[in-house]
Amino acid sequence: MAETAVRESHSAIALTDTSGVLTYVNQAFLKVWGYMEKEEVLGKNLAELCNEKEKCKEVFSNLFAGSDIESAELTGTRIDGVEFSIGLRASRIVADSGQFNGITISLADITERKQLEEKQRELGKMRTEFISNVSHELRTPLQSIKGFTKLMLEGKVPDRDTQAEFLGIMYNQSVHIQMLIESLLNLSRIESGHFSIRKKTVHLGNIIRTAVKSVGSLTAQKDMTILEEVPSELQVIEGDEERLIQVVVNLLSNAIKFSPEGSSITVKLENKGEFIVHVVDQGVGIPEEELSRLFQRFYQVDRSAVRELGGTGLGLYISKQIVEAHGGRIWVESRVGKGSTFSFSLPAQRIPERAQI
Repeated sequence: MAETAVRESHSAIALTDTSGVLTYVNQAFLKVWGYMEKEEVLGKNLAELCNEKEKCKEVFSNLFAGSDIESAELTGTRIDGVEFSIGLRASRIVADSGQFNGITISLADITERKQLEEKQRELGKMRTEFISNVSHELRTPLQSIKGFTKLMLEGKVPDRDTQAEFLGIMYNQSVHIQMLIESLLNLSRIESGHFSIRKKTVHLGNIIRTAVKSVGSLTAQKDMTILEEVPSELQVIEGDEERLIQVVVNLLSNAIKFSPEGSSITVKLENKGEFIVHVVDQGVGIPEEELSRLFQRFYQVDRSAVRELGGTGLGLYISKQIVEAHGGRIWVESRVGKGSTFSFSLPAQRIPERAQI
């Protein structure tokens, strides 16, 4: 009865002799490794199957030395060459007389669990950095506003031109805070399922021009220019004008942030059966291995530069949600040192009156 249960068990089970050589394996054990016949593994030491041979040998050495139970997480390679993670638990087989007769092994493929744990660790790290970045993004403009306000209240800035300059800085800083708070609210709405878009007939050329005007102060600070390549004919879709302006502003803001002073950015609008907007910069570029992760929430390239350049890692994530809610897609092409092109498409056909993310 017990032998049948072990044989039919979905758990991968094996037995070894007193030297650690495999003497029995069930079908589940063979399946984990990708083997078809027992003869392919019987007579081998489990350490021969594992990648971390020394770690596996240590488990057996402890058992041979008298430890009752040992457990470990190892890696192995299936016969098809695929590496996977192993959760192993082994215990001594001891007769009633006290004689040591071998070892019982049970193991499982824990690859998915390990991958999930790694993703959770990475997300936790990104959340921590995000909170730190948000704190920095709020603290800096607030300190600036507080400092200028104090000087003016104390009458230390009597010159009207200087007052106007300070008020302009305070206004720009307050706009920055407002945009940050809006990004946080959008993130909350997306994650709660309450982030909606409301569509009406909009002209893409107007959306681009409004977005370019919105980042005018940023380009002025770096003596940059934005070139518009927008067809003169009407490019009309059904979309949420405010949200689409937000997408273009996000892409332009990133391009400005990572581009050198005095350079130019180009915004192109094309009609290729679908409307495509390109934002082309002459910036630092993005490593190829980073491209697939750019649109994840909280993710930022070159985090060591975040303190200097600012940002929370939400802009591209939110932009992706907006574009996809319009039935489009968003992507990037980039080479380090050669600049980047961020693009998004929007369907030319009419879309439902209201869509929800």
